[in-house]
Amino acid sequence: MKRLVFFICAIIIITSCKQSGQFEVSGTIQNSEDKTLVLNELLVSGTQEIESLKLDKKGNFKIKANTDIPKFYQLAISKNNFITLLIESGEKITIEGDAKDMSKVKISGSEGSILAQKINNQLAETKHKLDSILRK
Repeated sequence: MKRLVFFICAIIIITSCKQSGQFEVSGTIQNSEDKTLVLNELLVSGTQEIESLKLDKKGNFKIKANTDIPKFYQLAISKNNFITLLIESGEKITIEGDAKDMSKVKISGSEGSILAQKINNQLAETKHKLDSILRK
């Protein structure tokens, strides 16, 4: 009897942990007609596609996935047009922006993703300054 109670409690705990590990990324990306949005998990060895979906006519989307620990993800319109997100379980992230330049989208609902965007923007600005110095 004790084993049965322990087993049932273990199943309840595991099930509740899986549900709390869910996150959601939603929003609107303008100028995205006929475009596909891809959410990739960033791994040491490359990327792993989590979900791929066609944006609706207004550019709206909603992706739900699970993570047990904070992880880096890439939300991409194309190979060279993407943003990096740092997502924790339970986050509901909103993305608003333009498909022409994903690096300038507005992110809310995830402090880690906002910081990742700031770092990427600072790196891009530094790279641009270095390139202009080297051209002189």
